[in-house]
Amino acid sequence: MPTKPQSITHTISKALKAGPQRQIEQLLDQHLFNNDIEHRKKIAVLSQDFRKEHYVCIKQFMPLLLQTGVRGEIAELLPRGSLVMSTTDVQGTETLKILKIFSRDIESKSTIIPALYYSQILRKFLSLIADSEVIPYSFRDQSISIVHTVKADYHEDWEQIETGYQLVWFIEVPRLKTGEALEFNKISSEQLEHSISNDSDVLSESYTQQQFYRLGDAFLLKHGNTLFRFPPLANGAERIVVTMNFSDGLKFKKN
Repeated sequence: MPTKPQSITHTISKALKAGPQRQIEQLLDQHLFNNDIEHRKKIAVLSQDFRKEHYVCIKQFMPLLLQTGVRGEIAELLPRGSLVMSTTDVQGTETLKILKIFSRDIESKSTIIPALYYSQILRKFLSLIADSEVIPYSFRDQSISIVHTVKADYHEDWEQIETGYQLVWFIEVPRLKTGEALEFNKISSEQLEHSISNDSDVLSESYTQQQFYRLGDAFLLKHGNTLFRFPPLANGAERIVVTMNFSDGLKFKKN
């Protein structure tokens, strides 16, 4: 991942040093709401699509200043990541494939990413889309993660959303003219249970949707009967994703 000039990172850090949460709230409020008709229409359309599909792509999710700052923080965090997958060639040289950074390191070693996660403005924006109260996930060690993937020709397994909501934000993506796609598959809980118990792949018979995204976009995903996965990367490509898990505040209060 290319490292941004130190002057940019220092400028952002200086601006946030006195009061990072307040500064971030102001930037997010201007970027996500802006109090104009077009922004209100955008939120209404996103909410409508989210109710129908249980997922939605949010284009250019963050203002450029915050996105640049997050990229700088991730560049500093990556050496602290935990190796999830690697390969070894015939000479015995180990090559990185998948690296993951967990909440404890993100919250202790960075400023902008945790501030975004706990932002009231961001949760207000997500709540309007979800038509329900979006709150921080109660298990803090699983609230935020960063995954750096460079493994080519590796098709990941289908994943379920384990929390109420999951936000997947793309910080680094393959440089493709058409963009990269995230794959979705609608399946009932009965179909999924049958697939697991019989070791069969009913998903291959189901209809798979693809949603294309570009650098800086994010997906909001809802717990339910929609599975998702990343398609394989091409040789030489890489992907860096920030994932934020949230709970459904209304269901949480009922319990």
